[in-house]
Amino acid sequence: MIPPPLRAKYISRNTIVETSREKIPEKEEVDEKRLTCAFCERMLENAKNYAVTSKTDITSFANTACASLPKGRTSDQCYQMADKKIAELAKFVDQQVVDALWCAELNRC
Repeated sequence: MIPPPLRAKYISRNTIVETSREKIPEKEEVDEKRLTCAFCERMLENAKNYAVTSKTDITSFANTACASLPKGRTSDQCYQMADKKIAELAKFVDQQVVDALWCAELNRC
C-alpha cells in the first residue's frame, strides 16, 4: 500500500476547467483597475491642460479687449474682470484635481 502523501491524486477535467475559470476574474480585475487608474490619471491631466489653455485664452482675450478700451477706470475694470475669471477658473480646476486625486485614492492607484 502507498502512503497517503505519495498517492497520486486524481484531478478531473472539470476541476481543471473550474480552476482556470477562477484565475480569469483576477486578470479582469487587474485590467479593470488599470483602466480605472488610467481614467483617474487622465482626469488629472485634463484638469492641468484645461487650466493652462483656459488661462492663456482669458489672458489673451483680456489683453486684446482691455487694451482697446480708454485708459482709466474702464480699462482697469476690464483687467479686474479678467483676474476674477482666472480666479474662478482656478477654483474650478482645483475641484477637478481634487476629484481626480480622490478617484485615484478610492481605487488605490
